[in-house]
Amino acid sequence: MSERRESQKPSPPRHRGLWRFLFGWTGMLVIVVGGMFMAREKTLATMSTPEAQAEWDAWRKSEVNQRDDLPVKRRPPKSPEPPALVLMRDHFPVLLGAAVVFCSLLYAALAFAVSGALRTNVDLGKNEPPETSRNSG
Repeated sequence: MSERRESQKPSPPRHRGLWRFLFGWTGMLVIVVGGMFMAREKTLATMSTPEAQAEWDAWRKSEVNQRDDLPVKRRPPKSPEPPALVLMRDHFPVLLGAAVVFCSLLYAALAFAVSGALRTNVDLGKNEPPETSRNSG
């Protein structure tokens, strides 16, 4: 029995792929969450200024939003604040949660596909059909 154990090669750790997956997923989450927070900070800093508010008010009251000669009358925006400001200030937790969920699903699908492609044991050099026995009778 001891001879058999010595002749066997140690098998590679089975959890190595799991650790790689978790490390990559954590890195992806750090990038996505960090990017979302940076975008939020920039949006809040840009859209909270009086100049941005004045531009929004001027655009809401412009002729483009008040035209009556079109076949379908366009409703002017009702929001007193720029939509990007409202979105990033009031609905940021929903945006962050959606970004984390969708990016995680995409990462899992890609990791599954890549791991399957790397585990496939195909010899591409042999394109011979399998041998068949012919019945000569």
